[in-house]
Amino acid sequence: MMSSRAPQTSAPSIPIAVATPIDSDEDAANEAVVAAAREEGTEMIRNHLDAHLALNPGSSYVSWIAALHPENATVAIDPRFLTPGNPWIIVYQEAKHDWGNGGKRQTGGAVAVGENSAMTDASPAEMNSTSEESGDKVYGGFLDLVLGFAIVITAVSIAFSVDLIGLYVYLSAVVCFKIARTCSKPRVNILTAMPFAICWLLYQTFRLLDTVLLLLSVMIVELLAGINFFLCALLSLNCRVGRSAHQRTRRLAHLTRWAFRRPFDLEPKRASLCSPRSESTDLETPIDNEEQKAPVSATVAPVPEKEQMFDS
Repeated sequence: MMSSRAPQTSAPSIPIAVATPIDSDEDAANEAVVAAAREEGTEMIRNHLDAHLALNPGSSYVSWIAALHPENATVAIDPRFLTPGNPWIIVYQEAKHDWGNGGKRQTGGAVAVGENSAMTDASPAEMNSTSEESGDKVYGGFLDLVLGFAIVITAVSIAFSVDLIGLYVYLSAVVCFKIARTCSKPRVNILTAMPFAICWLLYQTFRLLDTVLLLLSVMIVELLAGINFFLCALLSLNCRVGRSAHQRTRRLAHLTRWAFRRPFDLEPKRASLCSPRSESTDLETPIDNEEQKAPVSATVAPVPEKEQMFDS
């Protein structure tokens, strides 16, 4: 007689956490890797600051932090950057101390600089109000300062004189253009052919002369700006002073040229070296109402989607 037994079910296995022994050598190796990575990051920050101070010796802590984000027009300093003892302030103090000692870096750890200690106690509003010194406002000694401003005044005077002559030429071109366009309405006939031809030739001549004067003004100003850069950099033994004088010469001369050309933008538009505009169509003989223009096949370009516009 066979006896039936119930099937035996095995109990579910419960995972047991087994404590693994702590390897002190592995922890030491991990700590060494972390310390090496931290030191590498600090060295990268220090190299960036050294390069920044080489180009901007008078730069402040806020201006250096702002230089890390050149895409922002205005930078609001995070309050964490102003916490005393944070790595950024320590690196900045060390670099400023090294630059004060002749640019030699010291490797003896953090250096407490007395003149920068007030910086760590400043409020974020006071730190954010500090602006970076402009690279255009750099001056050297007395001699290069006098010569630099003398060349600047010369460049501005030349730009003023040339643009004053150019303004007279442009107004003459406008008058000739108006007369020629009046003579061409409704059609150039026997009586208006001679005045139209003379005024049209004078208009083109004055227009060409205005462009030549603009080109001459730009070339003279650029030449004087280059001379100013060479003299100021040579006399001050500093390329930043020369670059500042160069930019100052170009900027003031350009403002003078802009002041002459902006208010007197009449019809026809004034000549430009960048985007010349042809006025030949304005002086063509108009077509009578009875005459019909030949049909012109027009093609409409498809309007791209917004995603395609941004992708392109």
